[in-house]
Amino acid sequence: MAIMSLVFGLGGVAGFDFYKRYAFQTEKNTIVSVLQKARSQSLNNINQRRHGVRFADPLQYIIFECQATVPQCVNYNQADTAKDILISPAYGISITNTPFDIIFEQLSGASMNTAITVSDGVMSYNISVNSAGQIDW
Repeated sequence: MAIMSLVFGLGGVAGFDFYKRYAFQTEKNTIVSVLQKARSQSLNNINQRRHGVRFADPLQYIIFECQATVPQCVNYNQADTAKDILISPAYGISITNTPFDIIFEQLSGASMNTAITVSDGVMSYNISVNSAGQIDW
């Protein structure tokens, strides 16, 4: 009985650790996908506007389209939220320095150099967006 309890106990710990790593990786992939979607919309000049991602506080990812009246917007405007896509994180992570925005240029997909640090308290990961809009993870 003691040996079986030990085996099941170690298996439970290993399984939980695997789940945490998997959930963290999935959340990182979600962030990268959100950034890629916003960049793609800007590259394809959807509605002839810039698109971006707001990392809000409390943590939420918002894919947004700049307003028609401010085509060269530099940050998220809550007044025009009709086309926003809101995504809540599925895993208990934090991102440093929220809220902040990443906005991609029309047709080029260019952006400001930005580094995003994703952490769950134990693991952390950096996602960077360079001036050409390339997303490295």
